[in-house]
Amino acid sequence: MKSLDDEKERLEALVSELHLNLGATLALMDSYQLRDEGYFVKLAADTNTKTKDNAPDELAEYNRRMVLRQLIQCFRPMKNLLQQLDQNMPTKTLERLVDELWEIERGGRNWLLKRPKGAGRGNRPSIATSIRRTLLAVAYDKYIEAGESKDDAISIISDESGLPYSTVRDSIKDIKEAAKDDDTTKLYRTLGAQAREANQFLKAYKAIMPN
Repeated sequence: MKSLDDEKERLEALVSELHLNLGATLALMDSYQLRDEGYFVKLAADTNTKTKDNAPDELAEYNRRMVLRQLIQCFRPMKNLLQQLDQNMPTKTLERLVDELWEIERGGRNWLLKRPKGAGRGNRPSIATSIRRTLLAVAYDKYIEAGESKDDAISIISDESGLPYSTVRDSIKDIKEAAKDDDTTKLYRTLGAQAREANQFLKAYKAIMPN
C-alpha cells in the first residue's frame, strides 16, 4: 500500500509535468502567432532543397500542425492528474476531445467539431462573394496545371488581381474546401472543366469585382 508521502510525491510530479507541458505549448502558440507571411516566405527561400514541401504555405502548415500536436500532448498529464485526484473522475470526455483533435491534425473533420454543411471556414462570406472567389481558385488550378509552383501561382494571382497574397491564399483554400455551399462547388467544378487559360479567369474576376 502506498504511503501518503508516495502519493504526495506522485501528485507533485504530475503537476510539474502538466505545468511544463502547458508552458511549452503556450510558448509555441505565442511564437507561431508572431510568424507572419514574410517569415515563411524567407524560410522557404533559405532552405537548401527545392521541393514543393518548401513552399511558404507548406511550411506554415507544418508549423501549425506542430503546435497542435503539442497542444494535444497536454491532455495526457492532465488526465493523469485528474485521475490521481479522483480515481472515479470521468476522463472519457478528455479522451473524446483528444480523438477529435487528432482527426483535425490529420486534416479531417470528426463528428463533433466538423462544420455544418455549407458553413465553410470561420465567418463564411456571402454566396456572391464565394462565386467571385471561385474564379481565383480556378485560375490557381490552371497555373498549377501549367507547371507553376503553389507559391508562384498565388503570387501571380495577387499581382494581377491587386489582392494581398494572404487574401488570395485564404480565398483559394476556402473555395477548395468540400464544405462550401452547393452552388459555389458546382460552379467551381464547371469552370475548372473549361479549356481556358488562367489569365482569362482572372480577367473575368476583375470584370465583376466590385469597385
